[in-house]
Amino acid sequence: MTRVVAMGEGPPLLLVPPLPGFKEAYAACAFRLARRFRVVTWDLRTAFDGRAPWDALVDDALRIADAFAPGLAVVAGHSLGGAVAQRFALAHPGRVASLVLSSAFARVVTPGSQWAARYVEQPYVLAGLRFLPEPRALAFARDLAARGRWVFEPRCDDHVLGVVIHGARHVPIGLALGRVRLAFGHDTRAHLPRIACPTLVLVGELESSSYRAAAEELVRLIPGARLA
Repeated sequence: MTRVVAMGEGPPLLLVPPLPGFKEAYAACAFRLARRFRVVTWDLRTAFDGRAPWDALVDDALRIADAFAPGLAVVAGHSLGGAVAQRFALAHPGRVASLVLSSAFARVVTPGSQWAARYVEQPYVLAGLRFLPEPRALAFARDLAARGRWVFEPRCDDHVLGVVIHGARHVPIGLALGRVRLAFGHDTRAHLPRIACPTLVLVGELESSSYRAAAEELVRLIPGARLA
């Protein structure tokens, strides 16, 4: 069982959420996209009952598409959602009109230059956002944003910071760790050349070098993919 949001009219657009897997990641853009598309997004399941996690997530996406967006659909995924989107396109090519992969990866790689950011800075920041009193957590996030640290940059306002802080404070730690393990187990390099639909790979202008390299790897492996 999962919670689904569907809105708008037009060509179907499936938005697959990033880690930790909640549809609210698209709260700021889904209603804008709904002016042109039939937007469908949902929460990724948290229990697998002995099933292979990736198979269960792809099967969920198919059942949701069948129920809310039958036929060909644009499939877009950010980060971990991009991994699900890749696997959906590989398993059900006849259901994917085009593919959009944002800050996505064929596999997780941490270059030496990014080791401290991933394994030292990130746990430190998450602990501060989770355990500091809420006003201090907001002040901490504002300082990070002003200095362009972690996932923040100076244009992040208090609404954006509030969403991230809420997630850091309320997502169960076990769930987050399970999602991270899932991401680290993802590797579609051998299969991506089978993707035949038009594919757009997006990477942020201020993204880390590791994500830029991951985007470039996707473009190399997916025939005809375009980087933006």
